[in-house]
Amino acid sequence: MVRRWCLGVMVGLAGCAAVGKGPAATAPEATYPRLAAVDLPRDCGKTIALSPDAGLLAASCSSGEIDAWRLGTAAPVLALRGHESGINGLAFSADGRFLGSASCDRTVRIWEVSTGRSVQTLEGAGCAVSSVAFSPDGGLLASGDRDRNIRLWDLRIGAVRSILAGHQGCVDSLAFSPDGALLASGGYDCGVRVWDVASGQCQEVCEGHQDSVTCLAFSRDSTLLAAGSADRSVYVWRVADGSRAAVLRGHSGRIVSVSFSPDGKVLASGSVDHTVRLWEIASGRELGRAPGNLLAHFTPEGRLIGAGASGDRLHLSDLTAAVPTVP
Repeated sequence: MVRRWCLGVMVGLAGCAAVGKGPAATAPEATYPRLAAVDLPRDCGKTIALSPDAGLLAASCSSGEIDAWRLGTAAPVLALRGHESGINGLAFSADGRFLGSASCDRTVRIWEVSTGRSVQTLEGAGCAVSSVAFSPDGGLLASGDRDRNIRLWDLRIGAVRSILAGHQGCVDSLAFSPDGALLASGGYDCGVRVWDVASGQCQEVCEGHQDSVTCLAFSRDSTLLAAGSADRSVYVWRVADGSRAAVLRGHSGRIVSVSFSPDGKVLASGSVDHTVRLWEIASGRELGRAPGNLLAHFTPEGRLIGAGASGDRLHLSDLTAAVPTVP
């Protein structure tokens, strides 16, 4: 079974300079503490999401079902049912209280994590919804569609506040800046757009990738934006003027996650080549890598959590020991 692994979490990042300076130290996968191992039901795991504190893991099935596990539990603690078709995107709110799901049934659902209830169903897309992201304060939700549009939803009233148009292909990745002022979007047209949330206007179009943009994240201070792509590279742009700060190359497969340490000195990138690579921001030098992992996520406290897969088994590991100290 072929899986499309996506990480539906919003994390901070930063970056600059060139790439590929000096050798990387590779540590055995076995050196990292295993936090959880989950046996996914058949046809599940197309999309996964990790809560901001890495305490809850959600995974979708091709039928539209969503299950969630807490670390240390073998059986799901939540079974979210309501979608009528497959899930393309999952994202937790910044406070971890809600989970958003984007579906081929043309809807977005908002789930209350504490109860598993579907508290809102957002309808209006004319085609499959491909991506979803919460604003930092939880008041807005952005959804990307296969019709190339982005809808900004006001969750207080459950209605579309604005529609952002400009992409020339499916919008497959979304991320709000931590200050809530900006929204980044990427997709099949290989470009990244930065939108002013208040006005709905596109502020910058960042180009350079040669294939689909698969994941996005802002730095903690909202000044830098990183994008991973199916072209196996990570680009970092300065938000203020859209200039390119870095191009990070080294992975041999599609990038599926980018995440920066809380201090903004280290970037972690995860790929379908089953490695998480660590990059020094100031030099662009690869500092090391953790094999056996597809996804990387820095928690607000600075722990680096990695996710890997083997068949129908998904595992989470604590990769914090792989993160070097950068002056």
